Amino acid sequence: MAIAHKIIHYAMLADAGIGTVRRAFLGEKPGLVSVLFHNIFHDKSAVLSGLAYPQERVIQAQFRCFLDCWRQAGYRFVSSRNIIEGLDAAGKYVLLTFDDGYCSILDVLPIIEEYQIPAILFVTSSNIETGHAYWPDVVYREEFAKGASVTEISTLIESFKKKHNSDIQQLLLERYGTTRLFQVDDIARPLTEQELVRLAIHPLIEIGNHTANHIDLTVCSVDEIRKEISGCQKSIARITGKNPVAISYPFGRYNDKIIDSAKSEGLMLGFTCDEGKNILPLNGNALKIRRYHFLGDSAFNAQCDRFRSDIHFFWPITKYMFSSAISLRSK
Repeated sequence: MAIAHKIIHYAMLADAGIGTVRRAFLGEKPGLVSVLFHNIFHDKSAVLSGLAYPQERVIQAQFRCFLDCWRQAGYRFVSSRNIIEGLDAAGKYVLLTFDDGYCSILDVLPIIEEYQIPAILFVTSSNIETGHAYWPDVVYREEFAKGASVTEISTLIESFKKKHNSDIQQLLLERYGTTRLFQVDDIARPLTEQELVRLAIHPLIEIGNHTANHIDLTVCSVDEIRKEISGCQKSIARITGKNPVAISYPFGRYNDKIIDSAKSEGLMLGFTCDEGKNILPLNGNALKIRRYHFLGDSAFNAQCDRFRSDIHFFWPITKYMFSSAISLRSK
């Protein structure tokens, strides 16, 4: 695993270097860079605690560095409203998105306010309404406590992702029991309804749709897809009084049926986990917006350079070859 991480690191540096050289000679291509975060931790001890699925492993200090990097690069932070109203095709923009609805967004909010930058928070409505833990956190916490390796935990989580919600819940109950399934630690708990209301009225935060149960919509029937999307829409509207205009597809997975269902619910923007800079105007790609994962255990300057690059060669190949080593750091 250590060798794999080194190869991943050098592949990222290589693509960042190619992009830097290209910009030096040909200039930087304009466009929209969208970046995905999940649970931003207070410090490294929280990342290593075993109480939460670490995913990108980003801590607050790194989040600040990330913001500084884009400011220094001359990028403008934008909101979904800016995108819908239309961005100058010659401009350079960056959009912050947070998936799932972790309470850690409340700790990050003072930084967002300090920098005065907008962000979209995509929430899974069932976790907000019930207060139940996100299932990947349950799996990671319980398996970590048993002494399972990172590779073993990663493989198990990946095997769950292609299952329907009822099957996932049944497997969790059989494996860990009801008490452990509903146990939530402050490091990884979902927002409460009251906290979501507070965020929904904040001028810099927009609440987006992340479906009702955070399941892979590509394994669902059309009716199931509609229920997942519309259920989240209705829950957010009930809690906040506002209807989301943007959706983040669980695990970044989507197809034409999912996009059609999103459109039917009045959603105007859709976010994937496909990587790449979004060229403006978006035209037919408004419901297929690409996003990058910012990784806390990789050099942030190199990552920003890679995100700005118009060339991705080494990283996609490496990501494919070492997907198990990356899966605990991205979703």
